[in-house]
Amino acid sequence: LDQRNWGLNPTVLTPPLTPQPGGPADRKYVFVNVDVDNNAVLDGFIITGSKSSSAMTNSHSSPTITNVVFTTNYAAIGGAMYNSNSSPVLVNVIFEDNSAQDMGGAIYNSNSSPSIISTIFFKNKAFKSSPRDGSCGCGGAIASFGNSAPVVTNAVFVDNSATGASSPFMY
Repeated sequence: LDQRNWGLNPTVLTPPLTPQPGGPADRKYVFVNVDVDNNAVLDGFIITGSKSSSAMTNSHSSPTITNVVFTTNYAAIGGAMYNSNSSPVLVNVIFEDNSAQDMGGAIYNSNSSPSIISTIFFKNKAFKSSPRDGSCGCGGAIASFGNSAPVVTNAVFVDNSATGASSPFMY
C-alpha cells in the first residue's frame, strides 16, 4: 500500500448496471455500509456515475474515507453520500458536480454526525423542480436533519447551489 500512488494511478469505481423491472437498466450504489466501524477504510478512489441512489450509503456506520473524489453522482436525496445514524470520518475528500433532486447535493445526514476534514465541495447542487409537496431543494453541499451535528474543519465550499428555501451550504 505504501507504494501505491493514487494521484498518478487513479482507480475509478462506478456502480454496476442493474436491470430494472419493466424499464431500462440503472446505475445505483457503489457502496452500501451497514454496521461498519472506523476500521473500514476507503482510501484513494474516484467514485462516479451513480444515477438514482447515493453513491455511498452509510447506515449505522462510521467508515473512514480518505483521498476520495465523489464526482457526477445523482440521487433524490444525498447525491454522493447518504448518512443515516452514522458518523463517517472524511479526510481530504472532494465532492464535485454531484446533485440531488431534493436535499443534500453532496451529503445528506439523518441523525448523523460526520467529521469532515480538509474537504472540498465544488459545484454540487440540490434542486426541486416542483414545490407542490412542500419539500425544497435544500443544502447544495450538505443537508442535515434530525439529531445531526456534522463537524466541518478546514473545508472549502465553492459554487454550490440550492433552489428553494435554504443556503447552498447547510440546512
